[in-house]
Amino acid sequence: MNNTSVRIISQDQAQSLLFHAWQLWNEGRGQELIDRNIVDSCPMIEALRWIHIALLCVQDDPARRPTMSLVVLMLGSNAVNLPQPSVGPNSLVKFSSILSHQSSTSVSASVFLCS
Repeated sequence: MNNTSVRIISQDQAQSLLFHAWQLWNEGRGQELIDRNIVDSCPMIEALRWIHIALLCVQDDPARRPTMSLVVLMLGSNAVNLPQPSVGPNSLVKFSSILSHQSSTSVSASVFLCS
């Protein structure tokens, strides 16, 4: 039997998640973003690297975001040095504004599959 659950995340929760992730990362508490169900079986250094790469992918300035080929390279090689993400509170305000506009034009949610 498949042990996969479905969680539906609203747009407001998604904005809060990004803000929360950014705060934890800046406070040096990125490990708190790792699901407690896998934290013991997940290599911490790798998980923190993946979170770092994810934050690079949601930077405010698209020119600062890595290309998909660079993301693949970053995920596959620890030899690639990762720059610090440049997302900040101003970006989150813009993100919140975009979400508000989207939710006023349509009802939408993100669905995450968790195992």
